[in-house]
Amino acid sequence: MPGDHMRYRAFFSYARADDRIANWLHRQLDSYRTPKSLVGTEGELGPAPARLHPIFRDRTDLEAGGHVDGALMAALEASETLVVLCTPTSARSPWVNRECAAFIELGREKLIFPVIAAGEPDSGDAETECFPPALRGRGLLAADLREIRKPNGQLVGDGRDGARMKLIAGLLGLPLDRVIQRERRRQRQLVTLLSGAAVTFLAVAVAAAGFGWLSEQRAATIRVQAGQITIERDEANRQRDEASRQRDLAVTARDAEAAQRQRADENAQVAEDRRRVADEARAQAQAALAQVLMSRTREANTQSNVDLQLAVAASYLDPEDRTGAMTYLRDRVRRAHSLRVKLPHDQPVRIAAFANNGASVAVGDETGGVAVYDAYSGRSTGTRVDLRGEIMALEPLSGSTGRTFVAASLEGDLAVLSSGSLPPIVRETGHTENMVLIAAASPGGELVITAGLDAARIWDVRTLNPVTPFLTSDNAEGRIALAAFIDAETAVTAGPDNAIPTWNAATGAPVATPAVHRARIVAGGLAPWGSAVTADRDNVFRHTNLRDGQSRILATHDASVRSISVGNAGALVVLEGGRARFLPFAEDQDGRPIVFGPNLRTANFLSSSRGGLIAASYDSDGEGNIAI
Repeated sequence: MPGDHMRYRAFFSYARADDRIANWLHRQLDSYRTPKSLVGTEGELGPAPARLHPIFRDRTDLEAGGHVDGALMAALEASETLVVLCTPTSARSPWVNRECAAFIELGREKLIFPVIAAGEPDSGDAETECFPPALRGRGLLAADLREIRKPNGQLVGDGRDGARMKLIAGLLGLPLDRVIQRERRRQRQLVTLLSGAAVTFLAVAVAAAGFGWLSEQRAATIRVQAGQITIERDEANRQRDEASRQRDLAVTARDAEAAQRQRADENAQVAEDRRRVADEARAQAQAALAQVLMSRTREANTQSNVDLQLAVAASYLDPEDRTGAMTYLRDRVRRAHSLRVKLPHDQPVRIAAFANNGASVAVGDETGGVAVYDAYSGRSTGTRVDLRGEIMALEPLSGSTGRTFVAASLEGDLAVLSSGSLPPIVRETGHTENMVLIAAASPGGELVITAGLDAARIWDVRTLNPVTPFLTSDNAEGRIALAAFIDAETAVTAGPDNAIPTWNAATGAPVATPAVHRARIVAGGLAPWGSAVTADRDNVFRHTNLRDGQSRILATHDASVRSISVGNAGALVVLEGGRARFLPFAEDQDGRPIVFGPNLRTANFLSSSRGGLIAASYDSDGEGNIAI
């Protein structure tokens, strides 16, 4: 074990992309047992331990920014040595460099053991350099896993076995030749033991062979006698199998016909569902349902009140009459500015949402407060909860659970509230760094999915007990950009890598993991019938059918994406610099650019009909914009 004040023998630092060689090296160190003759031998690091366990393995690989957090810093301080897996990938990892710099600041530079797996140390070439910046030019001796023979015959590297023994000797604080000598002695003892066992096994095998020969002679006689019976039985079986094969062919033909009828029925149902979704969207637009596009705080003489500014837009208008449509929309938005409901909320509002029945409205503020009000009178319903951190997500719930809203905060709290008499339920989600950035409800309102930095989780709305374990990718390197439900049985996430995995909502088991992007996904939106529009950090937009994994590129851009809103006929994306663009799903149509002010943050795609698109949005200054 490490010294009295050290919990770990070593802190293992590496880049997530080097997982394969890191897994091998960690197993070699953590499972190593010191030869008995060396245990307790006084070395440079004190008495040699019986084992190198425990080795702290850093599994963190966040983007650049910030400092080594408290938990990792405590692990560094409690580690006697630092083992760094050096590759060109880890040399470019800001996280690996911070851990090296932090260990040096602790005054333990001589206890750093670099292990070269690829690249060249102190090469000065950004493509081949394998040392992090904090270790360059310090003259550190490294164990070299490579074994490369140059054209002049020179052998470079220690090889895996040599590098392994060199690193173990350094961690034990003992001379390398002494450790190798004791290790060879242990191997010889093991060979001797195995040789004795082999001799015993050989004797047993010879005896068994003799007995087997006698048994075979007796069995041969029995086989000759049974041969004729076997021939007759095989002929009977052949005739029976032929009859069974004919029956199977008939069953297969019937099954194929039934499957064909089922596929035709399913295709007809899908077409009907799409027509129904389109009809519902048009009906909602024609009914001019109010959508909350922004909320902000204004101070009165005696108290702070919240102005909920509602904008109303109709989307099913004749595209041939563009002038009349624009006039109608501007008139409706102007009228909507005059609709004010004063809510007695005493903190700056960050987010707001109407209940599905429109009878109540919930607001979430920057201090973590969530309150529910009557949408018509502005009076409080008496339902309020205070969460930790800024409210990041606020969604309405449907169904028979009795709950009306779900809210999530920046510091990891999740709550469900009711506009009636049911008391709120609050719990901590346990996401990475206690951050919840996304929350979305299932179609029936019985489940809710939350997403933090690198994982998602599904919860039961009635109890807020977790339904699934954390849903995460093995190669997560960024931040989750999309978490939602395709239907009541299936959830989908996008990011923090290049895949769009779907999950069983009841068990958390992965259903499919199509890796459709070449780069990490940074934004996404879900269409009503189960397809997704996603954008990666190379500004490539793709449309993916999540039911069969088919994907195609919609567009590419030279600016970063701010948000994606998905409708029935396409997606409305907002780019840096106040630009927006409609990307149609139909392959024979081109996207239309829409130019707003530079402060545009989001644009809501409402609907399209026969080529006519209408979108309404608010920028950060509160000014309304309409495009048709």
